[in-house]
Amino acid sequence: MKRINLYGTGRAAAAALLALATVSCNDMLEMPSKNAYESEVVFNSVTRTEMVVTGIYPNFKSKALVNYMTPDNDETYSTLSGNERAGLAKYTFAAGSGQMKPILESRYKAINNANECIEGLEKEGVLEGESADAVWFRALYGEALALRALAYFDLIRFYGDVPFPLTPSKAGEEFNLGRTSRDVIYDRILSDLDYAATVVPWQSEVSYHDRITKGAVYGLTARIALHAAGYSLRWDLETYAVSSMRMERRSDEARIQELYEIARDACLAVMAKEDTEHGLVEDYVSIFKDLHNKGYNKENIFELGNYGTSANDEIGYSMGLAVGGDTPAGYMKSGTLVRITPGYYYSFAAGDKRRDVACAAFQIAKNTGYYDLVGLTNIACGKWRKIWSKIQGPEAAKTDINWVMLRYADILLMYAEADNELTAAPSPEAKEALRKVRRRAFPEAQWTVQVDGYVDALTTKEAFLDAIVKERSWELGSESNLRRTDLIRWNRLKTAIEDARAKINYIIDEAKNPYTGADIPKYRAYNQQAHGVGAEPLTVAFIEGGTEWETVDEDGKAALDKTKLPTGYNAGVVFRDEAALKKYAASLAKDFTENKTELMPLNQSLIDTNTALKNAQHPGFR
Repeated sequence: MKRINLYGTGRAAAAALLALATVSCNDMLEMPSKNAYESEVVFNSVTRTEMVVTGIYPNFKSKALVNYMTPDNDETYSTLSGNERAGLAKYTFAAGSGQMKPILESRYKAINNANECIEGLEKEGVLEGESADAVWFRALYGEALALRALAYFDLIRFYGDVPFPLTPSKAGEEFNLGRTSRDVIYDRILSDLDYAATVVPWQSEVSYHDRITKGAVYGLTARIALHAAGYSLRWDLETYAVSSMRMERRSDEARIQELYEIARDACLAVMAKEDTEHGLVEDYVSIFKDLHNKGYNKENIFELGNYGTSANDEIGYSMGLAVGGDTPAGYMKSGTLVRITPGYYYSFAAGDKRRDVACAAFQIAKNTGYYDLVGLTNIACGKWRKIWSKIQGPEAAKTDINWVMLRYADILLMYAEADNELTAAPSPEAKEALRKVRRRAFPEAQWTVQVDGYVDALTTKEAFLDAIVKERSWELGSESNLRRTDLIRWNRLKTAIEDARAKINYIIDEAKNPYTGADIPKYRAYNQQAHGVGAEPLTVAFIEGGTEWETVDEDGKAALDKTKLPTGYNAGVVFRDEAALKKYAASLAKDFTENKTELMPLNQSLIDTNTALKNAQHPGFR
C-alpha cells in the first residue's frame, strides 16, 4: 500500500489524530501516545476505538464555515472587505488564498482519521458476531463511515470533483491522486451510509449527545442524495476547458430518480420514529436557546459540540447578536460579521414567529447593557445570542455554543421536496409535512390562512418546489452553512443573488417593503433600557416615524431629534439609511460569476505538491 499524497506531507495517519478526543465530544479525555495506534493495540479495544472515532469530530469545527465561508446569498451578507476572508464571502476566490486551505486540510484530516478507523476495524476482524463488543464495534465502524461521508460531502459542495482516498496514509509510501467524479463519490458514500444506518444506534439507545446517531445517518443520507440529484457546476474532466463549464445535473435520469427515492425513504425512517426519537419542539426559539446551554432536545438530531478552551468556532461571536463588552449582566463581547439581508427580513409573513428569532434587529450596548435598535443593514443572525447563555464561554470567541447540523424540521422539508420530485403533483403526505412546519411558525388563529390555505393553494409540482425553497429559508435560515449549496442544487443561486440586490434597490428607490408595498419610514423609536439575566426580550418594541422627528441645522442637514419622539420613547435610530443600503447593494456577492464561482478552486499548494492534479485546477482559475 502506498501513501496517498494530498498536501505533500510525510505524516502518518497516527500523527494526524488529535492528542485529545472525547467519548462525549465536549468532555476532554487523554488519548494514548502516537505509538499506540497500531491496529492490534487500538482496534481490538472498544474503548480505544471509541476514542479514535470521537477524535474525528473536532476536524469539522471551523470558524471559516461560521463566518467567512457563509457567503452572500438571499439570506445573509458578510461585512468583511479588503482581505482574503472577504474574498471567500464575496466570491472573490483565489487559488493562492491561505483562507481556503484550512477547510481542505481539515476535511482530509477527518477522512484520513476515519480511514484509519475503518481499515483498522476491518483488519482486526472484530465486526462479526453478536457479542456486545461486536455490536459496539460495528456501531463505531458505521459512525466512522458517516463521518467520512460528511467530510466528502463538504468537499464536493465546495470544490466539486476531488481526490477520493479510501485508505489511510502510511509513512514512507506515497502516490498522488487526481480528481474523482463527484457522482462516483456520492454513490459510494451513500452506499456507506446505507450500511451505517443498520448499525449506528438511535439517540435513545445511547447516553451521549453531539455525535452521529441513526437519525443523523438518515438525515445526512437525505441531504447528500438531494445534492447528488441536483444541479452543480461541472466541467470536462479530460480537457478542463473553460467552455465546458456549465450548471447541470448528472446525466443518468434513472439514477436521479433513485436518489430522490433514497432521500424520501431516509426521511421516512426518521419520521416513523416521531413519537419516540425525534420530532418538532413546540417553541421555535427553544431550539436555539438549548444550543447555548447543553439543553439537548428531540428536534436537534445532530449538533457539533463546541465547549471548552480548544473550541473556537466563533458561533455567537462573529455570527450572532452584537454585544458590547463590560455589560452589567456579564455578557462577553461579540460582533456581527454575518448579517441578515433586508429582503430576508421582510420576506416573513406577518405573524411568523420565526422572524424575530432569525433576525435580531437590535444590539447590546457596551458598558450600559442597553438594548439598542439597529438599522436595516445591521440586523444580525439572531439564532446565536450570548444573552441566552447561562454560562459564558471561556473567551469571547470561544462561546460554548453548539452548532446545529441537522434538525427534524429539515427532515420534514427534505421529505416533502423529495416526495414532490417523485410525483406528478404534490401528494397529501408531502403537504402535511409542510403543514407541520408552518403550524409551529404561526399562531393557531392564523392557521386557516397561513397553513391550510397556503398549502392547499400549492397544486402543481413547480409551485410546491417554490414553496419548499422559501420555507427552507424561513425555517433554517443561517443554519449549517446550507443556503448557498441548496440554491446551487436547485440552480437558483444567480437569481437569488440578483433578487436580493433588486429588493435592496427597491427599498432605496421606493422606501417600501418589497413584498407588501407598505412604507418603510426612515426612523424607529424605542425605549432604551437594559434587561436582567433571564428576562431577555426576543426583540425590542418600536414605533416608526419620519421627518416629523427631525431637526434641520443651519446647513440644511436633517437629523433625528430625540426631543421630538413621542412620550414613552427615549431613543431612536436611522432604520432606512439610504447611503448604507447603497453600499450594501454594491457589495453583495460582488464577484459572483455564473458558471464559475458556484465552486471554489483547489488551494494552489495542493495542486503544486500533487502531480496528479498538475493540470486539474478548476477551469475558471487555471
